[in-house]
Amino acid sequence: MNVKLILDDGQQVVLTRDEALARAKDAGLDLFLVSPNSEPPVAKILDYGHYRYEKEKKQKDAHKKSNNKSNILKELKLTPRIGQHDFDVRLKHGREFLGKGYKVKLTVFFKGREGTHPELGHALIAEYLEKIADLGWTDSPTLRPGLLGRQMSIVIVPGRRRTVAETPPAQTVEIKEKQNA
Repeated sequence: MNVKLILDDGQQVVLTRDEALARAKDAGLDLFLVSPNSEPPVAKILDYGHYRYEKEKKQKDAHKKSNNKSNILKELKLTPRIGQHDFDVRLKHGREFLGKGYKVKLTVFFKGREGTHPELGHALIAEYLEKIADLGWTDSPTLRPGLLGRQMSIVIVPGRRRTVAETPPAQTVEIKEKQNA
């Protein structure tokens, strides 16, 4: 039975199975079937233990990247009539979350007739953003929270705020257009 052997320099040679095994044994390495279903089967000479180690290392790195903390969203809930101590507690929790690299969703709930005064929610969120500016910023281009039904929310991203010079050109144009409107 013949196998196509891939050499270290990328060349491919067709050898018998026994010749390929002999080459691998002379090199002190293993003969690894890369593609057993092709005709002839494709094999490569390599250190199988090192190959498995590298493969597992790549899988662990991919798993670490997928479990990135910046993908986790923590929500903090406020009301327009929140007390100063409760506000400070939410501020402390927000600082902890942003310090750990989490995104924070700040939500203001309106109860009853509070919904007729959205400016209270805007002022509360503006105060929160001002006090947390050293740890995070909002990625909303208008810096205005969205109002859906009885709740107003905005997402705060960890890190420092970008200046206009650091924003990509396409985003800078959008911001200028919105300021003129």
